[in-house]
This record gives sequence, C-alpha cells and structure tokens, in this order.
Amino acid sequence: MTCQLLEKELSHSRAMAEASNAHCTIMKRAESAARAELLRASKKSKTRRAIKMTARYVAHDTMKEIHAKAQEKAQRARETAEKEAQKAKEEAVREARIQEETRTRIFTGA
Repeated sequence: MTCQLLEKELSHSRAMAEASNAHCTIMKRAESAARAELLRASKKSKTRRAIKMTARYVAHDTMKEIHAKAQEKAQRARETAEKEAQKAKEEAVREARIQEETRTRIFTGA
C-alpha cells in the first residue's frame, strides 16, 4: 500500500513538472516572438518617417488638482510678468516724452 501511494505521488510530481516545463516553453516562445516583432518594428521605423501619436496620462484626482493649481499659479505669474513689462514699457515711453518736452520747451521767463 505504501508503494502504491509513493507511485501515485511520484506520477503526480512528474505531471506537475511536465506541466511546468510546458508552461515555460510556451512563455519562452511568446517572448521570442515578441522580441522578433519588436525587432521587425524597429527596422521598419528606421526606414519610414515618424508617426505622430497622441498619449493619455492617467493620474489620481489629487495629482490632477496639484497640476491644475500649478498651472493656475504659472498663469498668474505669466500675467503678472506681462503687466510689469507693460508698465515698464509705458514708464520708458513716459520718461522719453518728458525728456523730449524738457529739451524742446522754451522758457521765456515771462
């Protein structure tokens, strides 16, 4: 009886080993096929021009909020910089006008 149990356990172990080997063989073939496809695709892409692709990013809601806040902050900073540049430009024009008026004005003393 013990011999029968051992034989049964041995056959079960052999079946598991064969199934494992079969699985490994299948995965190795899938991996080599994927590598060959990638190699073929990389060779094709070298002879052809680039294709524009669109991408999507998936992010958690908190990350979206953080990104939106950063975008708003950058927008405000850009607007502030534009306002300051406009003010500086207007101040330079005003200063030039004052200098021109000072130079061309005639004081009669009357």
